[in-house]
Amino acid sequence: MIIIAKDGAGDFTSIQAAIDAAPADGATLLVRSGVYHERGIVNKDKLRIIGEDADKTVVAWSGCAKDLGPDGKEKGT
Repeated sequence: MIIIAKDGAGDFTSIQAAIDAAPADGATLLVRSGVYHERGIVNKDKLRIIGEDADKTVVAWSGCAKDLGPDGKEKGT
């Protein structure tokens, strides 16, 4: 199990870093309580992401289709 904790008490402090480091053959990620302001891109099979507490573990992202990508063009949907 890979532990994600904002306070540094886990293996990673960001969800995306844990996803990127997870083995290709699958893993379970436990996200400790906290507010994670990030967008996670899951590009692996057999990845299980579990929040520690449904009321206290929050993943928030405010991106939208009009945001500009690295190429200066709108990302779209």
